[in-house]
Amino acid sequence: MAALWLRSVFHDAGTYDSTTTPTTGGLDASLALAAEYDDPANDGLAAGLATRFMPVANNISKADFIALGGVVAVAHCGGPQAAYAAGRADASVPNDLARLPSNTALPESDVKAAFARMGLDAVDMLVLITGSHSLGGAHAAISPNLTSLAFDPFDDTPGVFDNHIFQRVLTGKCVVPIDCKLAEDPELLPYIQT
Repeated sequence: MAALWLRSVFHDAGTYDSTTTPTTGGLDASLALAAEYDDPANDGLAAGLATRFMPVANNISKADFIALGGVVAVAHCGGPQAAYAAGRADASVPNDLARLPSNTALPESDVKAAFARMGLDAVDMLVLITGSHSLGGAHAAISPNLTSLAFDPFDDTPGVFDNHIFQRVLTGKCVVPIDCKLAEDPELLPYIQT
């Protein structure tokens, strides 16, 4: 469940565009709107949970609830306890899902461009893509382009937020191809090796 929350946060926030005025996209619960929720890129996400649990969460937006789910998921799995602040507004219209890098997005330059649009650099990209793969794995029912297995863990500790994913990437064993591609980048390799 933790991996689903973390993926939900990324899929909602990953539409952010820092190059527009005003900025658009971002963690705004647009993922809970039918147009985004029903998109195949968002199969298996926890956005529906945010909507389902909203009646018991007074004075908190869906966007805040999704963000809080990500913070709690990482901490629950042994990761860092990130600061959390409320105050996000919920979107009333869907965001452009074409902004979100797909799980098969290559070449790496396209993925870097998508993260640059979000105002993030290559190291941020590595942390958010490969680092988030510390939790969970791929499911054939959701990502048949990645695996034929019912569950194919990203690393040997799919329920623990640790650095095992980076150790696995260094051996060339990547469920998601971009993880291995990032390990070939001389700028990023030192971060993967530490």
